[in-house]
Order: sequence, then structure tokens, then C-alpha cells
Amino acid sequence: MSRTKKILDAPKIIKEKIKDLIDLEDSNDEHSDDNSAVLIFDAFIDVYPENPKVGEKVTITVTDIGGYPIANAKVYSNGDYIGRTDENGQLTHRYLTSGEHVITVEAFEDNVECTGETKIYVRKLWE
Repeated sequence: MSRTKKILDAPKIIKEKIKDLIDLEDSNDEHSDDNSAVLIFDAFIDVYPENPKVGEKVTITVTDIGGYPIANAKVYSNGDYIGRTDENGQLTHRYLTSGEHVITVEAFEDNVECTGETKIYVRKLWE
């Protein structure tokens, strides 16, 4: 499903905000050459298993406000780039250190930006 289709499927309030921003951008065309209005939405991050052990495979799933997977989102752990999501909004990763890890994601396409953050705790092997 294309990102355009996802925007069209968005709840009514979001559609109205998108229309307002497009109208604002159009009205500014005669006053400025900068047409860089950007819509920013939360990305939702699901991690399975929730509390993995060191070395265990973790699946990170990234979705938008409508529950649609976000493909090609950049994923970071504690600020270090670990990869991009696939067409299902998923990325697998193995944590080699225990403790708290902050997962952040960012995706940008057609003046729509999705960002999100979550924390997980990776357990030591003997916990």
C-alpha cells in the first residue's frame, strides 16, 4: 500500500490538518520559494520479546498512527544506527550488551515525517 493511500485512510481530523497545511503552503507560494511544510506523526514501536536476553533475536516493528507498517524507517539503538525496516515495518537485531537500550526510529517521505522512541531492558544471560 502506498503512503498516499495511507494518508487517504487517515482519520478525518488528520485529513483536515493535511488539507489545512496544503492550503497554507499554496497560499504562501506567492510569498516564498520555500514550500517545505512537513507533517510530523508519531511512529509506534513494538519490540518482541519485550525483555530479551543478551544475544537473543529481537524483532522491532514500526507502525504509523493507522497501524500500517512503516517500511524503510531508520532504526537506532542508543544513538547507533542498526538498520532499516523491511516492507512489513520490521527489523531483527541481536543485543550483545545487557541493560537499558533506547530505540528510536525516523522515516521521511513526501513531506511526512514519522518519529518514535521506546526503551527496552536486555537481561543478562543468567537473569
